[in-house]
This record gives sequence, structure tokens and C-alpha cells, in this order.
Amino acid sequence: MNRVVIVTGASGGLGRVIAARFGADRDRVVVNYKRSLDSAEEAAKQVKEAGGEAITYQADVRHYGEVKAMVDEAVKRWERLDVMVACAGGALKSLTEEKDKPAPGNYCKCHIEIPSGRSDFSEVLVLRCKC
Repeated sequence: MNRVVIVTGASGGLGRVIAARFGADRDRVVVNYKRSLDSAEEAAKQVKEAGGEAITYQADVRHYGEVKAMVDEAVKRWERLDVMVACAGGALKSLTEEKDKPAPGNYCKCHIEIPSGRSDFSEVLVLRCKC
């Protein structure tokens, strides 16, 4: 399908499985990790073996600036971002805060701006795997 996808928490567990599934669709996947580069590289390898493209990107999804930098990198590399799967602990907070201000409750609109001028993604899937 050739979508550009960021999967947060993709270095292990459900995030890794989801990243590999996007690989099977021949998508381009940013494998986000917080601590383990080795695990992230293994997840990226699985994406590639499934038929997709993958890069790893270290970012703590609890911090807006780090998530924004990851989005910027995906857009710089592949010129767009189609899907973002939030599957890491703390993901709801960073994806729903605006400039380091926490969002109320479970409000799930992403406030990260990408260069195309869009302020949301075509698809945002929030998985509350770790709370």
C-alpha cells in the first residue's frame, strides 16, 4: 500500500506485531522505541522481512517535542505521514497535548503539525496498551 506509518512502542509487544503487519502491506514504518535499540532494530528487520521499509527512531512519547521531531523525520524522509499508531505507555498524553500543556481527559485529537499544513493524520489509532 505504501503508506507512511509511525508505530510508537514498536520495539516490543503489540506495537511490534502491528509494525510487522504494516510491513506485510508494503508500508514504510517508523519503529519508535524509548530504551532498547536492539529490540527496535529487530522489529525493523521484521517489517523489512515482511515486505515493507523501516527505520528506527528513539523518542519518549511522553514529551511533545520528541514526538514532533519523530513526525518531522518521517515527513522529511518520505514526504508525508499517513497513519500513526500510538501503542506506547504515555502515548495519549504526548499525542493530545498542545505545546507541553496536558490535554483534559481522554481527548484524542492529535495536535502535531506536519509541514503539509495538516494538523491531523488521515488515521490515528490509539491503543491504551500501558496506562
